[in-house]
Amino acid sequence: MTPTTTRLVPPYSARRETLWVLVLLLVIIAAMAVRFASLETQPTEVSLKPYQDLDSVLSTDQHLVYRTMLASVSDIHDLRAREGLWPEVLLLEEEGLQPFARDLMPAPADRLQWASYDGGTWVDYLGTPDAGTNRLSYILRLIDLHGGYHPHPHPGVDYDPELRLAAQVWVFERPVRSYPGERLPEAGWRWILSSTDPLLSRRTNPGRAARVSW
Repeated sequence: MTPTTTRLVPPYSARRETLWVLVLLLVIIAAMAVRFASLETQPTEVSLKPYQDLDSVLSTDQHLVYRTMLASVSDIHDLRAREGLWPEVLLLEEEGLQPFARDLMPAPADRLQWASYDGGTWVDYLGTPDAGTNRLSYILRLIDLHGGYHPHPHPGVDYDPELRLAAQVWVFERPVRSYPGERLPEAGWRWILSSTDPLLSRRTNPGRAARVSW
């Protein structure tokens, strides 16, 4: 009788199985990294209205004015809550808010003459340079989103419903002689937006943003 031979089959190595799982995970992670890198290298594309431009069209000193205008919005909101009305320029100067406190603006930023125009549920702060210069004129428009009437153009539902104030910065290519009124696009003013503004949600050709240069 032929003796029976018993052969022991060792179990599949747990270490080898773990190694293959790790290799698979690394492959997946590498593929995701390549995908994200390709998305990040694509140019940022935004959707702009005919009367809008990105802040990239501004020069360094113009961008400084733009940033300080937006930085003042929270303080203006607090002053309105305290006073019950939109604060006038004199109060903004006394509070030391830039760019309204002109002497506090660093060079080479424009030191503008400011005036306020109260629309009740909104306000325009008009900043004009000296006559005869090639500097921009500016408007900081603040809109009470919880108020009744909203001036044109107003994106409405595009704003966060939890937001109390909407801030818009508008520019004109030269000094203005008088306040243009509510309808700024028709008067030739341009609304300046940051490329990260949530209002710019759709994707389109980014070349539109570089069309204007001052």
